Amino acid sequence: MEVFTFGERLMIYRTRAGLTKKEVAERVGTTVGNITRYETDKAYPDDETMRALSHILGVTINRMAFGFDDPEKNKKKEDLINEAAADN
Repeated sequence: MEVFTFGERLMIYRTRAGLTKKEVAERVGTTVGNITRYETDKAYPDDETMRALSHILGVTINRMAFGFDDPEKNKKKEDLINEAAADN
């Protein structure tokens, strides 16, 4: 089983929700730059932001933060990342 980073999970869940970085940033109350930093694993959100991200994207905090659940068992990590990146 491949392990996804927090940033990879965030990008996958965001694109599956059909949201842009700007839309997520506005709903969370942060900047597009911060969302980009989270998705590239250059920064990690604080607890309040993590709760907001989880709520907006419809996943549990554990799933968002720690990846306890596989985003999609039948797809490889690279395929999911490429799909998400193509949507940007």
